[in-house]
Amino acid sequence: EQRDCFNKFHERTVSTRFVDMEAAIEGELEREIEATAWESVVLAFVEGLSIFDSVTIIFSSIVNAAVQSVFALVLVHSFLSPELPKLQEIQNWRMTYGHDKDNYLVVPGSSLVSAVCSGDQSLIISAAQQTLFTTIEDYITNLGGM
Repeated sequence: EQRDCFNKFHERTVSTRFVDMEAAIEGELEREIEATAWESVVLAFVEGLSIFDSVTIIFSSIVNAAVQSVFALVLVHSFLSPELPKLQEIQNWRMTYGHDKDNYLVVPGSSLVSAVCSGDQSLIISAAQQTLFTTIEDYITNLGGM
């Protein structure tokens, strides 16, 4: 019984995926227009609509495309731009400066790496590393825990 149900479902989905080309050429295929912003353009300048209605449809579609384009650009620039340094650069700083005995901090009694990891806001020498650490920590705690 379960296999029959699968076969019926499969036949139904497969038959809707493939189009009969002869029927398409002769215009025998019908498709229902859905209530979406993109398909509303098909209705522009249809008999029975006023010029104002048609212009409103076209204008709304252009505004819709512009807003979606701006949204996509914001996503690309915000999430896909490589703002973080390369791992090799971070490792080089850690080995060259972070654990160097000449950069040992007398007041807190720790290395630069320990000061960065503990969130010491008084760092002047490694402020960029402190900002990077804070950015990564915020990402892990706020977004990673979703």
